[in-house]
Amino acid sequence: MKPPIALVTSCLLTLSAVAASATFPAPDALPARPELPDPLVMFDARAVETQSQWFHERRPELKALFQHYLYGHFPPAPKSVKADLRREDGKALDGKATRKEITLSFGPPDAPKINLLLVIPNNRPGRVPVILGLNFCGNHSVLADPQIALPTVWMPNDCPGCSNNAATDAGRGKDAPSWDIARVIDRGYALATFYHGDIDPDRPDAPDGLRAFAAKGGLRGWLKTPHRD
Repeated sequence: MKPPIALVTSCLLTLSAVAASATFPAPDALPARPELPDPLVMFDARAVETQSQWFHERRPELKALFQHYLYGHFPPAPKSVKADLRREDGKALDGKATRKEITLSFGPPDAPKINLLLVIPNNRPGRVPVILGLNFCGNHSVLADPQIALPTVWMPNDCPGCSNNAATDAGRGKDAPSWDIARVIDRGYALATFYHGDIDPDRPDAPDGLRAFAAKGGLRGWLKTPHRD
């Protein structure tokens, strides 16, 4: 259970290795480029020629570029993460997999939590690679399993089976073709996913979610000191 949890928290809450003081041009100052940029060319036009240069320079730079121009900057990692196993079924997918539902907490008791769905192949020699992805209509939508808990947070009404911005049993498994979890398991991978609305509802000025909670100072003192070079 530890590796996928570590993967989730590092993907969501780890500060980029690039210094926060790094600066990039304003979007309107960037030159127009009709072609896709070469991932092995640095922002300053230097070529990436070694594995070390990729991991220590270009990869962190790409993360910083995505944060600067697209997604905003990651907050610091939490001081601690608590994982509670809520449900477990060792005979999921006709006995091929173990299904776990894990609640991840990383703040005060009233902070929003991540409800992680983890599906692991039973026929495995040891650790297996984990595919991590956010889903957009709830964990219950990615697998037709009546035991998977329905989300209790706000959900857009265009999700299958959603009524009055709430998930219902009618949405179970309706997004399963997009995930094909049975094939993932047959190929020897595990899958970890959670509803993105656990973190923040996809609507303007949402009164709940992690963004609103943090804006009110709810995470003050619960995060690590940001790394500075």
